[in-house]
Amino acid sequence: MDKRDFLKTTALMGTAAVVPATSLAADAEAVASAIPSAADLVDEHFESASGRHFASQVIHHGEQPGYQVTPVSQDKAAPGYQRPGNLRNPTVAALLRKVMEMEGTEAAVGGPCGMGIISQTYMALLKPGDRVVAHRCNYDWVMTLFREYLPSWGIEVEFVDLTDPENLVKSLKSKPAKVVHWEPYVNPTMEVLDTPALIKITKEAGAMVLVDNTWLPPTCCSRPVLAPTW
Repeated sequence: MDKRDFLKTTALMGTAAVVPATSLAADAEAVASAIPSAADLVDEHFESASGRHFASQVIHHGEQPGYQVTPVSQDKAAPGYQRPGNLRNPTVAALLRKVMEMEGTEAAVGGPCGMGIISQTYMALLKPGDRVVAHRCNYDWVMTLFREYLPSWGIEVEFVDLTDPENLVKSLKSKPAKVVHWEPYVNPTMEVLDTPALIKITKEAGAMVLVDNTWLPPTCCSRPVLAPTW
């Protein structure tokens, strides 16, 4: 329904609402025919919230509806709109809800940069004595993390050519690993890895998957797309 039809429909509904009861009784059929049905108010090209186009879903997801009246709250109890980076910041919360919607996950965490998130993830998941299997090539500073920092913390890192998934099978059979790390499109070599196959092998071996998605949008690289049976 375009704007013109919407305004016309609204005017008709408003007119019907103020018709005197006596007149309404006399012309009930005419007035009723002037009021559009619920079906008439729905654009045939509009999809429901559960069936929206990906872009529309991302735009609208995570947003709080506008207040119809001025909210009554104590200053100290109000959300931290003036606190950039704070996890309670509504702007950050809206961003994370959008990421969750795009990635098909139950939770999301934001950070100041990619290396900050990757470093925090490994510090949270690993302990001395654990083993990581990583593709032979990764983002430069990730390689520094693997070659210098993780070994200094007592964590073993093995680099494997994951362009052939069978190499991962052999590595995990030779020695269990806590985490398997790769990029779907490798930065900077642009090698294309078989991510669904690598996920399957990793999960069957009981290891955790850590996919560093540098290039691809969520429509091409997300949990529902790559591993819908997780």
